[in-house]
Amino acid sequence: PILGIENDESLFRRGTAHMQRAQYDAALDMFQELARRLRSGESAEIASAALLNTAYALARLRRHEEAIGVADALVRQYGEDGRANVLACVAMALVNKGSSLIALGRGNDAVDVCRALLACSPPDIDSIFTEAIVSAQFNVAFALAHLAKEDEALTAYDAVAEACHAATTESMRRLAAD
Repeated sequence: PILGIENDESLFRRGTAHMQRAQYDAALDMFQELARRLRSGESAEIASAALLNTAYALARLRRHEEAIGVADALVRQYGEDGRANVLACVAMALVNKGSSLIALGRGNDAVDVCRALLACSPPDIDSIFTEAIVSAQFNVAFALAHLAKEDEALTAYDAVAEACHAATTESMRRLAAD
């Protein structure tokens, strides 16, 4: 189907399939189109996921500044949304922003972004936010290690290990195995 004619869910599935095959340019085109189509309302869950995947594809293409801009736009647009799935996309966008900041050599900024996310995350490790929480903890540890703050990095890595050990969900066990 031609972009613009294809329905939103089909476009999202095709974009996801391209991501899984590491075809980030094609995925980027689809997710950007989807994000343009869907701005708010009932489609906020798909739109926020499209923006999240847009930022991810940009980062995989080493276009980190653009990825950070998309992540910031997602946070601005959906950061106050009350739906858990939308907020999970916001949380992962902040994690991915942290990863892009690390890739750009801006470790202190990455630590700040991820710590801010962790400060407002729910304490229940087995939630929809599990992946974002543990990924943010890992980004903090990784950035601190690259900033030669070994003691802080070791403490942060211990927090990641504790979170993985405490989790009981299947998704968390998969994350710990990775």
